[in-house]
Amino acid sequence: MIKNTNNNINAYEIIENNEGEMMVMLYAHPNTPQNPTFHLNEKNKCLELNRNAEQKIIIQDITADNVEKIKKQNNLYVCELTYSKDENEESEIVHAYIVPLDKK
Repeated sequence: MIKNTNNNINAYEIIENNEGEMMVMLYAHPNTPQNPTFHLNEKNKCLELNRNAEQKIIIQDITADNVEKIKKQNNLYVCELTYSKDENEESEIVHAYIVPLDKK
């Protein structure tokens, strides 16, 4: 699960599975994703997730190692989880989807 030590709804985690596929885990945002896209900004070490026409989420401070791994991907998996300030409450999956990575 997301390492969220500061009860921060903007927390995220990037994980890699055994096949080298990358997943971004973050807390669910309002509305349903529609035609989402990712843009990797290598210079600023961030990902821009465009969930729909009106909503962009910036995922900042990505490690250099993860930037290099993400550059090799065509798509990223996204898992959006419920958010609670109660550390003992289990998160549930709200949205899970695959997003193409814009490499322009």
